[in-house]
Amino acid sequence: MGWIIGIIGLFFAIRFWKASLVLLVLAGLLFARLDWVQDNKREEKKAKVVALSTKIAIAQSNASSDGRIWKLYRAPDPASDKLIPRTASITSDDGLCSLSVEKRIDGSELTGLKCSGIKMSDYDDIYIKFDTKDVSVRMNIEKYSDGSYLNDSDSVYISSHQYSNSGYMSYKDFISGLITANAMAIKIPSAGGFWVRFSLNNATYAINVLDLKVLSSGK
Repeated sequence: MGWIIGIIGLFFAIRFWKASLVLLVLAGLLFARLDWVQDNKREEKKAKVVALSTKIAIAQSNASSDGRIWKLYRAPDPASDKLIPRTASITSDDGLCSLSVEKRIDGSELTGLKCSGIKMSDYDDIYIKFDTKDVSVRMNIEKYSDGSYLNDSDSVYISSHQYSNSGYMSYKDFISGLITANAMAIKIPSAGGFWVRFSLNNATYAINVLDLKVLSSGK
């Protein structure tokens, strides 16, 4: 049966050799185009990786805690119009990331982590290291509900709901560390993983003013 199909194929190839030649040329051009597009994408990806690595290296070589201090931000209450403390934040020593402890108007508590231009996946964990502790402990991060479920983001948050029974740092221990330690570092799950350091200068005052419920909870 196979030889019959082969003869039929040969017949059509001879009978319509011009059309076959055109199709072969077009197929060759198409494959060449696909190879060029793939090579171009690979080169673009490599260039982005190099640019990001360079950005991180330059920022960290110039890192300094001078002038880095936790600041307290207030927002007007829609009912009383009073200014209510809502956020305490600081920028990392290298300027790559910022950390914002939030007490939102709906009562939820979280800590935002933003590293402009540095994408992070909520499938990865971050690691927290306080200068008062000997080891780092992981915490999970989540993306804000902006509909971009399939895309990594340079703005994520540390949820108050952690898997503390599975070895993750509890949110209470995290906040407690911010107000009792002198400095903290976070390992960012991007560009192969790198550490950013945050001064905790004035963190005790700024965070305590927020009156977070997690500090008075048993968890």
